[in-house]
Amino acid sequence: MHFSLLAPMKTPSQKELTPYRRPFNWTVFSGIAGLAGIIAMLVFSLASEYQNANQNAKNEVENITQMLEENASATFNNADLLLREMQRDVRPWDMLLSRGTRSARGQELHSLLESQANIVPAVSVIRIIDSKGNNIYGSTNPIPHINISDRPYFQRQRADATAGLVISAPLIARTTGKWSFVLSRRLNFKDGSFAGIVLVVLNLDYIQRLYHALNLGTYGVVALFDSDLRLAARYPPSEKDIGKIADLNAKFYLDKGITHAVYHARAPLDGIPRVFAFRKVGNLPLIVFAGIADEDYLAAWHRHIWQSGIGAMIFSFVVIGFVLLQRRAEDVLRKSDMKSKSDDEQIAYLAFYDQLTGLPNRRLLSDRLHQALDASARSGKKGALLFIDLDNFKSLIDTLGYDMADLMLKQTAQRLEACVRKSDSVAHIDGDEFVVMLEDLSGIPVKAAALAEAVGEKILASLSQPYQLDTHHEHHSTASVGVTLFNGGQLTTDELLKQADIAMFQAKKAGRNTLRFFDPQMQASITARFSLEGELRKALELQQFHLFYQVQVDSSHHPLGAEALIRWIHPLRGLVPPDKFIPLAEETGLILPIGHWVLETACAQLKVWEQNALTRDLVLAVNVSARQFHQTDFVAQVQAVVQHHAINPKLLKLELTEGMLIENIEETIATMGALNEVGVKLSLDDFGTGYSSLQYLKRLPIDQLKIDQSFVRDITTDKDDMAIVHTIIAMAQSLDMQVIAEGVETKEQRQLLLDRGCIHYQGYLFGRPVPIEQFEALLK
Repeated sequence: MHFSLLAPMKTPSQKELTPYRRPFNWTVFSGIAGLAGIIAMLVFSLASEYQNANQNAKNEVENITQMLEENASATFNNADLLLREMQRDVRPWDMLLSRGTRSARGQELHSLLESQANIVPAVSVIRIIDSKGNNIYGSTNPIPHINISDRPYFQRQRADATAGLVISAPLIARTTGKWSFVLSRRLNFKDGSFAGIVLVVLNLDYIQRLYHALNLGTYGVVALFDSDLRLAARYPPSEKDIGKIADLNAKFYLDKGITHAVYHARAPLDGIPRVFAFRKVGNLPLIVFAGIADEDYLAAWHRHIWQSGIGAMIFSFVVIGFVLLQRRAEDVLRKSDMKSKSDDEQIAYLAFYDQLTGLPNRRLLSDRLHQALDASARSGKKGALLFIDLDNFKSLIDTLGYDMADLMLKQTAQRLEACVRKSDSVAHIDGDEFVVMLEDLSGIPVKAAALAEAVGEKILASLSQPYQLDTHHEHHSTASVGVTLFNGGQLTTDELLKQADIAMFQAKKAGRNTLRFFDPQMQASITARFSLEGELRKALELQQFHLFYQVQVDSSHHPLGAEALIRWIHPLRGLVPPDKFIPLAEETGLILPIGHWVLETACAQLKVWEQNALTRDLVLAVNVSARQFHQTDFVAQVQAVVQHHAINPKLLKLELTEGMLIENIEETIATMGALNEVGVKLSLDDFGTGYSSLQYLKRLPIDQLKIDQSFVRDITTDKDDMAIVHTIIAMAQSLDMQVIAEGVETKEQRQLLLDRGCIHYQGYLFGRPVPIEQFEALLK
């Protein structure tokens, strides 16, 4: 906000009163101000209370879904553990025995099933089913004579030898008549043919009883659905809806791959509005829901509205009555004073604002620009001036006259204000000339220029739209825009306006309807940056990215693996260095599809290496960006790629940088732990260059530390570098982590590292990054 030139100006509601009126107005003002203050405080208090109640409800349902997700995951995973143990314990010839045989082996199997069924409370029964769907063993006596060959989960296990764990849709168990989930795993004969399945039945009544223990208010709800949004369990109970597919708002999020969210909606089963949270249960086809009704979490807020309203109403009646009495006494005095005050205000307004457009004039712009220069000097962030001149404006005056020209200027002012932020300034300085001042853009010149250019392009697009001057005249026009950046008080306000004016004339010379910067070098940098960004967006589609491979060896020069390094081979630019396009990819978000391509390509290469005895044991390292790592579904992406290519996850190593540890360390540790569960290795790249990892290093599930090449480069001559390297190696050994040094270029460096206990290396001494054909030839 800008105050220095606006301070003398007051609107009619702010007029100073003559001395003999002040006692009357002060009393009235005090009453109204008191009323307004009380009402404002009530409104603010109620608004804050509403926001707090809403946020507390969101936090509560989100916490509950996290708890429900952990409970469901533990229950189903424990049940699956029983199935895996039964897969191990059941012998192929067990499947050839007759149902319920009383042989010693049959009694042994029954005892085994009975003891296992008591381990997981939710499991009601464990059964062994033969290849025809007949129940031949069970954890209960007597063994019921049932056949499940018509069940979809049995048919899937019979048809697909790789089905793994199969969880049924909610179904009614044939022996108990209760709603249940059935979890199953396949049993095979020695030749791999289908022998039958082992299954556990999870009683949904048990889950529903757990949900009953949660207190979410009178109308709160907790539910469990399968991945098709088929209701499995709910509290309050809704027996008629179990097994049916619900039309939930959460489907919108799930279809987009979002695994958890909080939202507000009416429940489809009872129509009650609630704050809902849902969460997908790990990798299982299950979703947990929790909801708190508006009526419950806003009950106290509604009571406070009534109480506050009654109090405010009583006070209002008192103040209004007093104001009406005072108003009558002031009317005569006000009329005599009104005319002189309005004349003074009009004079002050015209001194700083353009009468036609209502925008600040050159005088007020100059004052605001002076303040912006001071603010820029303090913050270090650049600002920009955009000088806008309407093209061929004189021809409009010559053909349609000054009245139509004035209408166009008014519409131009409105369009310019719509193109900028409220914190920016738009001024009408003369005729068809306008100036836009942008503040707080960026401390980086190129980025500040890019932001200014984006606003300028938006202005050009807006001003090129047709002007509807009246019912009979539609006018088409364009504009020319000159831009100059400012940083602190390096130039005066007049010098900056002159620079922007010069840049505007350059835009005129370039053919009008365009934008030019005062600094030609900045213009060239911006043009080059946008050109590179456009080409970068097409590089994936045109298959211009390639992976180069740099070998990693042990102390005997035996290859242990490689680091996959992305290269952009442009048809015209040639080889574009990573430091030229990786920062741009990070800034624009293109690093996400590029990073995914690198992961896919690396895993595909590992699959190819499996076929060759020379390469099947090599570990391939892939760099992961911070933006890529912090995606909510990053672990799921890695797992999906590993499973898609069917590779050994232990041969894939993800290299992370210390910078990733700065933000949200707990979330980072959780993500690393989840990646460990997938089976991939984790390496901390450029170790020693950051400042946060030492504090958390002992908590990180890291397999390897990578000594940054900046320490290795001068290790033979710099004692400080040698001390740092020695410390890193000792630390890694004490924490039972591998350590590898990058940037090893000489035999002396390798020997010093070996003497300190580092036995893994990467660098030009052993091989440069090369295409896959050259890399594989190097191995031979």
